[in-house]
Amino acid sequence: MPKIELVGEERWSTHSVFNSNAFPVGLEPNVEACSTKAAIHLVHLNMVKEAVKKNYKDFQKELKLKITSQYVASLKKSHSDPVIVYYDGLDYLAALYGFLNSLKSFLDVYATLICRTIQPSLGKKSFKRGMVGGKRIAGGAVVRWLKGSAPKTFKNSSKLQRAIENHSNNWITEAVNHRDILSHQGDIKEMEHMHIILNPPSYRYPGILPPLMPDGQLVVDYFSELLSKLREFVEESMILLPNIEMEHITFTNFLILGHKNS
Repeated sequence: MPKIELVGEERWSTHSVFNSNAFPVGLEPNVEACSTKAAIHLVHLNMVKEAVKKNYKDFQKELKLKITSQYVASLKKSHSDPVIVYYDGLDYLAALYGFLNSLKSFLDVYATLICRTIQPSLGKKSFKRGMVGGKRIAGGAVVRWLKGSAPKTFKNSSKLQRAIENHSNNWITEAVNHRDILSHQGDIKEMEHMHIILNPPSYRYPGILPPLMPDGQLVVDYFSELLSKLREFVEESMILLPNIEMEHITFTNFLILGHKNS
């Protein structure tokens, strides 16, 4: 029976790179898994943006209900220092959790695709940690496989090892660490959550301060930047792989919405 599949913008943005026609026969399930996992990043990024907006509006409503003239009067009597009011933004925390988990999930299926493109008979691999250059980094297990177990006929092994190591040191390991901490502890260590500062003597606040990552970057900007770095990593690593017909792959719109192909 003929089958027609309609896809959204997210899928279009990844299918041009994870195109089964470009990969060796037998890797179709791995390619499709990468396409799906990558596309989910765009869904989660939109969820992060919408969650921050929602929590901002919710915080405003709560402030109007709680920071009343009577409450301000009581602060003046009992405090002489600034008072910080944080918002328990579970919406954006949940969205961050989804994004970071989808990132780790994508890296795992992409690790399998990388290794099976080099050695098709290989089973499932993952982007788990491993010691490289004296450091335990995400993707280190793939680097160690390339060094010790990959077929010697793979000429770009050293270049691929460096690409994985560089990207992992620069951003991947940090992102995976954020994911692990958020998963196991329920929050990202030293993250600055949405808040206001009530300053004496009036205790009126100038505005809501947005959630920030531990390095001070806006949450939405950080996750947008992760996608840019992920694009760079996939392109830089994929062109080093053997047995791929690169003429069937286009990176122009990869992980970018608003450029739907016809």
